[in-house]
Amino acid sequence: EMRKLVQGGGVSLNKEKLAAFDRVVTAEDLIDGKYLLVQRGKKNYYLITVKNTKNWAAKRNFMTFAATLSY
Repeated sequence: EMRKLVQGGGVSLNKEKLAAFDRVVTAEDLIDGKYLLVQRGKKNYYLITVKNTKNWAAKRNFMTFAATLSY
């Protein structure tokens, strides 16, 4: 389902459309060092708060976007 949404332009990360469904989210994608704004469709917005961002950025502990977006 995620693949279909992304291919149809239905998923945005920080107001930018995703080009690949398996895009990797890095520390550079965080807003103010701790937030991700995800949009699925026209009306479904999710504000994801990343806790312990200091260790996350320091260890280069990356997560895949597909695992982040849950329904």
